[in-house]
Amino acid sequence: MAPSDGRDTGTRPIMQGVVHLLSCILFIWLCLATHRLRDMYVNGGTGSIPLKDFDSAIGYFQQAVSIDPMYAEGFGDLGLLLESRARHEEARLQYLHVLQDIDTSNLKALAGMLRVSAHKDQRSEVCHYVNRVGPLAFSASQEECVSQDCARHRGHASYVLDLARQLDSKW
Repeated sequence: MAPSDGRDTGTRPIMQGVVHLLSCILFIWLCLATHRLRDMYVNGGTGSIPLKDFDSAIGYFQQAVSIDPMYAEGFGDLGLLLESRARHEEARLQYLHVLQDIDTSNLKALAGMLRVSAHKDQRSEVCHYVNRVGPLAFSASQEECVSQDCARHRGHASYVLDLARQLDSKW
């Protein structure tokens, strides 16, 4: 027997299921769109670098990390760009965000903290980061690689290890 308000209760669970499915699809699409939008800004920033338009590159990377606040690679690249413009304190904040909120062992951020601390002649900070980065960089520089990303990471780890050794011997 049909309810007195005239609605068919048999279609309600189907409609709820359709609404749930559409909500899930929308959520997935938004997640993908967010990463695509982030990558669009990263590509804009990367494309600005060979043109030596560093201020535009910084703006693009700032947009990218505002879209994805857990994008450690983007914060590291933004920090490098800020360093290249002698904006060391701003760069330090980008690296600290990565190390405190995203990845405590991110080599790009640790190397950035080494450079910024050395630039400011902060010896205790340099020693702190040399001690943190040394074992991580050594381990990563010894990895056997079969992919381009791994080889790039290994090369960066070798650079960070050399940087740490130079700064350690200086102080």
